[in-house]
Amino acid sequence: ITKAAIYYYFSNKNEILFECHKLAIDIAQRSLDHSENSGRTGFEKITTTIRSYIIGMTSELNFSFLVDVSALKPDERAYVVGFRDKFEAKMRGFVEEGIADGSIAPCEPKFAIFAIMGAVSWVPSWYSPDGELSGQEVADVLIGFLSDGLRPRLEGH
Repeated sequence: ITKAAIYYYFSNKNEILFECHKLAIDIAQRSLDHSENSGRTGFEKITTTIRSYIIGMTSELNFSFLVDVSALKPDERAYVVGFRDKFEAKMRGFVEEGIADGSIAPCEPKFAIFAIMGAVSWVPSWYSPDGELSGQEVADVLIGFLSDGLRPRLEGH
């Protein structure tokens, strides 16, 4: 597609950037909805959301610049940040649910979600569709790491 063709549909770069953010929001919302409908525990809801979001971001929208919202107009920034706040609150609720149902170890839910989403948000900046892992495999590796951490596993546990 040519630059001229893009600007037939969009009036400027800012509009393109905002539409990319809206697509990322759509991917995130679909991930949350899928998790709420299919997860039985807080842990399942967290991992299902992460998996679905990473797969969506690596297959539908592979842009690392979506972490920064400073280039957006104030009303667009408010829209994106407002959704991020709702997403973070929903994910924090999944952690709280997991703590209550025993599927997640006691922790500070806000810090847990900041750490998880910090890791997840950077996947598009280093992921390559031509790399050795698919988006699904990256999601599984990241979820395994976030779930099990760095400590070695004891035999029989």
